[in-house]
Amino acid sequence: MSTPRFLDLPKCARPASISTPRGTFAAHIAQPPKRTALRGVALLVPGFTGSKEDFIGILEPLANRGYRTVALDPRGHYETPGPPDEASYAIEELGADLVELIVAIAPTDGPSRQVHVVGHSLGGVMARYAAQDRPDLFRSLTLLCSGPRALSGPPADRVALQLGALGMRRKYAEHFDNNVFYGGLTYNSHPLSCAAAIAAIRVLEEDDLVGNAKRLDPVMRGHHEELMANHSSVGRVRNIGLFGIVELVKSRDTMEPLSPYNVVNETMQAVNKGLLERGLFTMIRFNGIMTNPPLCITEEQLDDGFAIIDEVLGIADAAAG
Repeated sequence: MSTPRFLDLPKCARPASISTPRGTFAAHIAQPPKRTALRGVALLVPGFTGSKEDFIGILEPLANRGYRTVALDPRGHYETPGPPDEASYAIEELGADLVELIVAIAPTDGPSRQVHVVGHSLGGVMARYAAQDRPDLFRSLTLLCSGPRALSGPPADRVALQLGALGMRRKYAEHFDNNVFYGGLTYNSHPLSCAAAIAAIRVLEEDDLVGNAKRLDPVMRGHHEELMANHSSVGRVRNIGLFGIVELVKSRDTMEPLSPYNVVNETMQAVNKGLLERGLFTMIRFNGIMTNPPLCITEEQLDDGFAIIDEVLGIADAAAG
């Protein structure tokens, strides 16, 4: 859980629905100021756990530069409903959605009839599939943390800075102090990746983040138990350290999920909206509310986060009946 700096739309933006042959999609659309020449249209596509709200902070700067900017909820994300069948979320289907969306928002004025597309994580993979299908629609394509999986050869070598590691108990690891470990992983001992890993481990150690997670384990468990006691829609809770989840159900007798697998239904969307409106951002997946805050969180901040969840779960209780 984290607290975003703001969720209010800038004055230049408004909520919108974009109708296409493949369905209607929720979006935020920001318009350039009056008397500002239109330089183009930009489409911002979030990742697997994201939504159009991820891009609120850059809507106004892009609009002020002359770009009509569209931040999107893809199918099954936040305010865009999605079908219940898993096949509907194949990457080819998501890419086809983007093609129709780009056609729908493509400028009819300005210097180009093409669209600048920015894709984060899964959104970048979706955008790549769309670009392969209809490259003529793209003015540019920018990928943020979207991975080199589809690349091979020298291009992949230039962009892939991964790190492979093998964990084992200390008594086994000590054996290899004086013996060769005959194994290897892609980018084994890559110096740049190792430098990043060492820096991350140093923060974990110096800030005692693992110790903090251990200390707050019973605190989070207590909050989970309180939610179970206060809300009929809470079916299961669990956590290890600061890694937890609250599962919502229609009935504890049947344990039927409040939202089906691979779907974030209207009730869960309403729960997510309630959390966001109160300044709490966390991952909502199917019928689950993830309680996975940064390891540096304080007990007071954890209390504040769960107080918000406790307040918003009234929406789920009403839906569960």
